[in-house]
Amino acid sequence: MKKHALLSFVVVLVLASWAAQGVMIYFVRDLESPASTPWLVGLMFFPSAAALTYRLVFNREAFRHVRFGLGNPLYLVIGALIPAAAALTALAV
Repeated sequence: MKKHALLSFVVVLVLASWAAQGVMIYFVRDLESPASTPWLVGLMFFPSAAALTYRLVFNREAFRHVRFGLGNPLYLVIGALIPAAAALTALAV
C-alpha cells in the first residue's frame, strides 16, 4: 500500500469515528449512561468496517494477495462476536 493511500485511509477513519462520536454525544449527552453502550460497541467496529470497505471498494485486487476468503461466514460471525463480547464484558465489570 502506498503512503498516500495509507494516509488517506487513516484520515478518513479518524474523521468518521470522530463524527460518529459527536453524533453519539449529541444524542446521548452522558457518556456513562447505559444508552451509550450500543454506540460504543458500534464504534469498535469502525476500523474493521473501514478496512473491509476500503478493500472492497478501492482495491479489489488486494484480496487475491491475502490468504483470506469470504467463503465461510462462520469466521465473519466469530470475528464480529469476539470484540462485542469483550466490550460487553468490560462494560459489565
